[in-house]
Amino acid sequence: RELSTEEFCPIAKDQFEGIVFHKKGLRINDSRGEEHYVNVVSGTITEGIAVQLGCILTIQDITREFAMEKTKSEFVTVAAHQLRTPLTGIKWSLQSLFAGEVGKLSHEQREMIGGASSAANRVIDLINDLLDVSRIEEGRFGIQLQKQSIASVLERVVDTFQTEAHKKGITLVLDAPDPLPLLNIDEDKIEIALNNLLDNAIKYTLSENIVTVKTALTGKELIISITDAGMGIPRSEFDRVFSKFFRSKQAILHHTSGTGLGLYVAKNIIEHHNGKIWFDSEENKGTTFYVSLPLAR
Repeated sequence: RELSTEEFCPIAKDQFEGIVFHKKGLRINDSRGEEHYVNVVSGTITEGIAVQLGCILTIQDITREFAMEKTKSEFVTVAAHQLRTPLTGIKWSLQSLFAGEVGKLSHEQREMIGGASSAANRVIDLINDLLDVSRIEEGRFGIQLQKQSIASVLERVVDTFQTEAHKKGITLVLDAPDPLPLLNIDEDKIEIALNNLLDNAIKYTLSENIVTVKTALTGKELIISITDAGMGIPRSEFDRVFSKFFRSKQAILHHTSGTGLGLYVAKNIIEHHNGKIWFDSEENKGTTFYVSLPLAR
């Protein structure tokens, strides 16, 4: 069970100086050899400025919650795999119809098939996001680092969204001086992270604006910034931006579709590269997401 400050040590609450160590999901075995998962928190208790009286340690058994989370994650993985195969078949069938492979279509028929194809693509994207989340949570995302330049990844990411940007009248700019320094990265996974960030930038930027992807070298890190001219993020929601399934109220109003998983996946990928991700934003003026990646030794 979780012990309070008073139960563990009869000292006034105002002498508790705060958490100095916090470990989530630590796996331990008890005296009977049974496996448990616990959260451990420790803090110091001081008197005055320099006198340390002791510490307080809280151990919370989360074995049951851990098992439930694992079961839920396994269910999501199985369900997503089972859904992806028939949806992929539906997607290819719709594309064949749209291309006129089984006969000429009227304008109304083409519009209807185009809408169905877009809906199928959105569901497939959702399934892929769910699978990525499951792999991250199960520790099998399979990141394999190689020393290489990120230049080709940036070029592919920008090229991927040029058509979508053009449809909205958005100018998409890549500002990455050549040559870029070498990094230890998993090319495919970093591309997923940057795709998620740029997708949001295009999606939430109003027409006739500019979205910029830029690189800068600072010390031992390469910083990639993606700046949009969108609706911005309310300051009250800053702490939840990278949470799983979270979508800003502003985002829901302007763009109803979305999973709330893109930034969660991007953050986990970047952190598995020993990098950092953060943002600056102002409502109705835009947002800049920053990704810092350490240079290869």
